Amino acid sequence: MSTKKIFVILENSFEYNDQTHYPPESGGGHPVVYSEDKAAIEKECEERNLAKFLSEFETLNDWSEDFSYAFSEEAQALLEKMKISTTSGYNWEFKSIDNYSEKNLRALFEGFDVRWFSVYEVDQISNDS
Repeated sequence: MSTKKIFVILENSFEYNDQTHYPPESGGGHPVVYSEDKAAIEKECEERNLAKFLSEFETLNDWSEDFSYAFSEEAQALLEKMKISTTSGYNWEFKSIDNYSEKNLRALFEGFDVRWFSVYEVDQISNDS
């Protein structure tokens, strides 16, 4: 029996605890896709996370009253420049993502601490003799 490494994209599971969304300590998530090519799988994972961020962007204010903890200082400064508050309760003035530049949305994503997908390295076991 031989083993080799493969890389798996796992869709993270989140639980809601009335304060924030967080990945559960057990349970983990669900495998989405795998590959032996680490660079390709990491790129696909990043693309999936960006797509999910963009699809959730306009509804982030539904997640929490104060979402500032999920953004880096740089991203918070950009949000302020874009006139978006992460601490004004559930009344953020998010507009359609079409109103924001791709550059700004990418910068916000990079400064956002939540990821819906993660890459894991695992052993692939085969029954080759």
